[in-house]
Amino acid sequence: MVNEQALRRALAIGEHHLPAEVMGPAREALDRLDERARLEPERTVVALIGATGSGKSSLVNAIAGQEIARVAAIRPTTSRALALVSGGGAEALLDWLEIGERAEVPGEEGLILLDLPDVDSVIVAHKATTQRLADAVDVLVWVLDPEKYADAVLHKEFIEPFATHGEVAFAVVNQSDRLREEDLRAVVADATALFRSYGLPGDVLVTSARTGEGVDALRERLLQIARQRSARAARATADVARAARALRQAAQGSHATGSVSSEPIVAASARAAGVGIVARAVQGSTIRAGRASVGWPVTRWLARFRPDPLKRLHLDREAPSELVRTSLPGASPIQESAVRSEAYRVVDGATAALPQAWRATVNAAMDERVDHTLAGFDRAIAGVELTAPGPRWWTAARWLHWLLLGCAIVGAVWLAGLAMLGYLALPEPGLPMLGPIPWPTALLLGGVLGGVGLGILAMVAVRARARRVSQRAVARLTAAIAGVVNERFTTPLGRELSEWNEFRSALAEASD
Repeated sequence: MVNEQALRRALAIGEHHLPAEVMGPAREALDRLDERARLEPERTVVALIGATGSGKSSLVNAIAGQEIARVAAIRPTTSRALALVSGGGAEALLDWLEIGERAEVPGEEGLILLDLPDVDSVIVAHKATTQRLADAVDVLVWVLDPEKYADAVLHKEFIEPFATHGEVAFAVVNQSDRLREEDLRAVVADATALFRSYGLPGDVLVTSARTGEGVDALRERLLQIARQRSARAARATADVARAARALRQAAQGSHATGSVSSEPIVAASARAAGVGIVARAVQGSTIRAGRASVGWPVTRWLARFRPDPLKRLHLDREAPSELVRTSLPGASPIQESAVRSEAYRVVDGATAALPQAWRATVNAAMDERVDHTLAGFDRAIAGVELTAPGPRWWTAARWLHWLLLGCAIVGAVWLAGLAMLGYLALPEPGLPMLGPIPWPTALLLGGVLGGVGLGILAMVAVRARARRVSQRAVARLTAAIAGVVNERFTTPLGRELSEWNEFRSALAEASD
């Protein structure tokens, strides 16, 4: 059956989220259906259910055509269930129903008629037996006393709970001979209205075991139900619908949107993962590389003695790998608490439509999920490409630096040679002039001043580039952190919400 499969699917989904006391009744209903389908599936079990004095036993005898059920005026009349088996047999089914008193009656094989203990018995075990069998039989026949047809116990505990069972349940107003015709019509009309108010068809028969009124019609109806052999399947469908509705009532909730925003968690996680520390290290490493590449050659070598910030964090590899651990400090308690706080806030908002028990299972998994998420940040950062190759202008700046330094060296050597000639009192050659300045002096001053100026301008550009590289690294690191959050937190939470929606859909399908 489609609705049975839907209920089984709902139980499979909800078993880890809802307590046993909520899931138990539906699972027990399915277990009963499975067992009933295994035992004598061709038989139809009909139970007569009624209060003391309704004449169930007399009606059973009238249907059987012989005195089998005990009839008495001492309360309770029926103390144990009695089975009338047409054609005999069905021992395994009756053993499962726990019915010890059995009688074989003539007739075509297929119908088993049960006379159950009174629903208003003062003995608790009698009422419990009737309740148990009412959940297990194929067809329910409510036998009404014409003077107590609105008996509260019968209606509240044995009729209303079976409002979904209209195909396999109907009522009989028995002992019709005790009322005048107009009073009987009023009783039947009132009883019909009551049954329809529960959602039942309101199909009410009239019988009298003493006069025989309606007995043949009732017997033929029961035999016809047994011949059709569809009551068991109809009862199974009704039981599944009732179990699904009860489960929906016990697990009240509405549709979850499934929309989970991870942005607040990602922002807190980025802080906890040390993205700011890495960003500053990227900026410092880029400046160090730029100074070593385009700084003034005279002082450039000093940059090599400065430690690389990325190297200290084990993030200076040319080929990033998620298998490598970094040297980043772990998240502080405050940072970790911030991540957990955002995680709980997201979960609380996302699960607002779920029942409390289901929300409790989701919340119970949060600490483990947050721990799992925090544990993934270090390797995610290790797998991010942080550095960038030097731009082409660095090469041009280096060559220009060497050119300027060469000019300064030529000018210095030239001037040193002139000084040596003067010291040795040798004649000095004529000096070429660059305007009012001799060429040796112009080369020396131009090379030194040009190199220093170029170094300053180059470092301004390097620092600007370092900020851009750092910002790009922050974007990549945040994306990596977001990937971890989505994989280890957001996606599992989304699956939880999808499971809840699927659970509700399966129950709705099973209830139809």
